[in-house]
Amino acid sequence: MNNKGRLAEMKSANYLRNKGYTLVDHNFHSRFGEIDLV
Repeated sequence: MNNKGRLAEMKSANYLRNKGYTLVDHNFHSRFGEIDLV
């Protein structure tokens, strides 16, 4: 992942935490694909 993508993911994670969400994983991989924030 490039720096721009990494920064956007960090900002998204911070936004969700500030809204009260709990993040349990990031860059989760399965045979169906990848989810950046779980």
